[in-house]
Amino acid sequence: MEISNREKILSILNSELSYTQISDNSGIDKKNLAYYLRILIKENKIEKVSEGRDARYKIIQQTEIIEPTLEAEPKEELRLEDKLLKIVEQEGSISRAELVRLHNFRNRHITRIASKAIANGKMKKLRRNGRVIYYWITHEFNESDKVKNLSEVEIKMQQIPVLQRFINHMTHSHHASETTTYNYKLRILDFMGFKSKAHGFNPISLDKITLQYLDDFNDYMSQTKKYSIASQVSRLASIKSFFKFCLERKFMTLDLTKYIHYPRIPEQKQIDLDIAEYDLMLNNASCYRDYVMMEFMLFSGMRVGEVSSANLSNINFEKGEVCDIFIEGIEQKGKRNRLTHLPREIYADLKKYIDAERKPFNGEPALFTTRSGTRMQKRTIEFMIKQTRRRAGIAKQITCHSFRRACARMLYERGFDIREIQEILGHKNINTTMKYINVQEKFVKERYDSSSTKLIADISAFRTNAVKENTMENEINAMH
Repeated sequence: MEISNREKILSILNSELSYTQISDNSGIDKKNLAYYLRILIKENKIEKVSEGRDARYKIIQQTEIIEPTLEAEPKEELRLEDKLLKIVEQEGSISRAELVRLHNFRNRHITRIASKAIANGKMKKLRRNGRVIYYWITHEFNESDKVKNLSEVEIKMQQIPVLQRFINHMTHSHHASETTTYNYKLRILDFMGFKSKAHGFNPISLDKITLQYLDDFNDYMSQTKKYSIASQVSRLASIKSFFKFCLERKFMTLDLTKYIHYPRIPEQKQIDLDIAEYDLMLNNASCYRDYVMMEFMLFSGMRVGEVSSANLSNINFEKGEVCDIFIEGIEQKGKRNRLTHLPREIYADLKKYIDAERKPFNGEPALFTTRSGTRMQKRTIEFMIKQTRRRAGIAKQITCHSFRRACARMLYERGFDIREIQEILGHKNINTTMKYINVQEKFVKERYDSSSTKLIADISAFRTNAVKENTMENEINAMH
């Protein structure tokens, strides 16, 4: 019989041990150990004796430890679906993370099994700030459940009501996505509580935010290695937006926005892929769906989120030469509806995938689906590209966005106007499109050779014509 991680910890805590000693003796990774220690503390089975980087713990009450034995009769194994339903029924509600950590499920199994159970009406799913919670069909959330399922960010947000008002403003007035608002929360919480990190989260009040506090935060970011220059800029931009909101609504009196200056981000060459790398990626696709998806991303120039949210209804299959794809901008970056296209050859591959390979579960409208018939999420597509790149043996860190950049560059190199490329990519500002066109040196050299050869020919023709005109003029003058 297998011993759980909590039982392992209890079995070795015969005396007071440090965090590192518990990890070494139990074989539990340090990243996961803190989770189990928190559970045991809540259950009043252990207590934290000292604070610090290598805190010490000791047992409170002796519990009967189950020892592994070969003679124990193996229990009848439940099917994964029955096991999941039994756990959800007993707990009432449980998060996906708890199923993985406490009950040894795998994420890919949970997604497949839970989707069937939800479709059959046996349980329901709730999503809160990126956390997936499964709950029994008859379970009703009460106040204690809400507190239990609050994330660490939400708990901190409760201490700053004005920040919650700002997030609501961003959601309703600016139609910011869930990801965008979540990043705003993290950055502003980081700013308002950076001085109290060592002793728990204790945010500063708005009336005490001074220029000195802002300067201290800038020094803190520049001295801490985990903040890159781009990360510093994003945090300062979020803080500036928050300050503007507070000033407009009289929550702050001191205008600090004029003192916020962004550090200059060094210009970097963006990662692109050429035709040889693209061909290698296609040849190393694990299935026909992945093959078609990479073709789709390169020729449509769509963002990974747009590819994930694309439905069959967005594609016009009636045209013969070029396939039109309608991109709904409501939930996408930029919030702009637009049309993009696929050439006839790629359209044929896409149609073949839809007719032969795509097997949606329970009427799933998504264009690209997983093996279990559910919509492919952004992270799944990104992981697929990463794995394909590794199989192809490409050292360059090619991502989903590399296909979008390659689309812009390849169209430009083949005669597309930059304004037309802007429409295909859906950029609001043409300067953004210009950054995407990372023209290769080989292309520049070829175009330079071609243009300079033509220029030399034009100069030679001009000189020849000038000599002829001078000769004729001299002959005319001689005759007179």
